[in-house]
Amino acid sequence: GYISLAHGLLVDGSYLDVFDPERMKHTKYPPVFPGLLAMMIALGARTWGTLKLAAAVPTVLAVVATYVWAERRVGVWAAFGVAVLLTLSSGIVYYSHWVLSDPLFLALTILALAALSVWDAAQQEEVDGGPDELSGRRQTVWLGVGVSAAGLAYFTRSAGLPLVLALLGWLA
Repeated sequence: GYISLAHGLLVDGSYLDVFDPERMKHTKYPPVFPGLLAMMIALGARTWGTLKLAAAVPTVLAVVATYVWAERRVGVWAAFGVAVLLTLSSGIVYYSHWVLSDPLFLALTILALAALSVWDAAQQEEVDGGPDELSGRRQTVWLGVGVSAAGLAYFTRSAGLPLVLALLGWLA
């Protein structure tokens, strides 16, 4: 389904399932993952193996981002343990080898949480009167990365809506 939508984006320039005889606009899946596949196909990806990189690479990035995020909170060895547990979890193992949007959604969600955590820690240091770990400009960048990643997560899987709503409530 995702590859068909990617093909529709490339061939017709529209978001439709090319195998649907009625050629109706697609409304089931959000567009970020099919858009990623369309870019990969436009750049020369032609085999299942190369298209599976759209899931494998975000899986690796999610594990690395989880380690980095956890390391700031619990230390090196505990973060390593968290990353190993995530790597060995059945969901990660299962979804990392299919051409599905779940790994990209996980990577974007973790990126959003990690970026917003860095931003929040810097904000808290300013409130507490401690030394500012990040300059104001870098704080804005981390906030922008977090908000952007949350938005992209929502447009990767509609399950990202709670993340966006929680972000809006937290910022309010």
